[in-house]
Amino acid sequence: EDLSKVNAKNDEQSRLIAEQILEMNKVYYVGATKKELKANGILTSKYILRSEVPAEAFTQADKRELKEIAFDAKKVTVLSAHPLESYTIVKNDSQVVIQITNPELFWSVTKYLVAITK
Repeated sequence: EDLSKVNAKNDEQSRLIAEQILEMNKVYYVGATKKELKANGILTSKYILRSEVPAEAFTQADKRELKEIAFDAKKVTVLSAHPLESYTIVKNDSQVVIQITNPELFWSVTKYLVAITK
């Protein structure tokens, strides 16, 4: 019986660790026009990000798996703080794609990507 208690405790600890790892790797992104970002409570004025942002306005992802974010737009401006050397912006016919070349560096400043689309 003691062994089953130990196994149950180990299983619970493993589950908690797995949940913590998932939580640590959660990142969020949104790309919209200035008008939409203001309507969703993300921008307070022209380029000022709010500190308390509604989570439902963002798409959640795992930074270990998120390599690129595509937007149906002609132009994308990254508003949030991400080191320039950690990503590139690639344009094609109908989309603009943010390619994350160094995920650890890219998400090191903030777990939230906010982009203005045009």
